[in-house]
Amino acid sequence: MIALGLLLVLFGFALVATRGGIPGSASARHVKISWSREMNTRGYGDTPTWRYRVIQVIVGLLMVAGGIALIAVSS
Repeated sequence: MIALGLLLVLFGFALVATRGGIPGSASARHVKISWSREMNTRGYGDTPTWRYRVIQVIVGLLMVAGGIALIAVSS
């Protein structure tokens, strides 16, 4: 049960964390392939809507709280 609680905390934190939390994680880059070609790597694409992000954060916080509660009950 503790392992399940830890997984819930981990996945909940991943939902709450911002997508651009690490420097360069969401930046578009220009990569030279040869002297005549340049490839553009895109970031995450479209940014999610405000409503989607709020729902995602609420679900993440509920998962973190559920995981902590599960760990507290099982130990």
